[in-house]
Amino acid sequence: MWVLFFVIFYLVTINTTSTKWYFLRQSMRELESVQFRHNVAAFQVAIARRQLRDKVDVNYVNQWDTRQQQQQTNIIRMELQ
Repeated sequence: MWVLFFVIFYLVTINTTSTKWYFLRQSMRELESVQFRHNVAAFQVAIARRQLRDKVDVNYVNQWDTRQQQQQTNIIRMELQ
């Protein structure tokens, strides 16, 4: 009687454990896939940012900074009465 109990207990335990490991492996594969797609997307975003940075017109930025400094100078030169 006890032998039958231990055999049934062993089979149930092995079945449960193997099922858990199966789903764990499936989840790990899905996680690796999602991480890979995330890394590809992050790489594409980095390339796009680099291309946008390379397209910035440096002369336009310098002109904007110069105009901003002139406006600040005008504000500072106000005379008090």
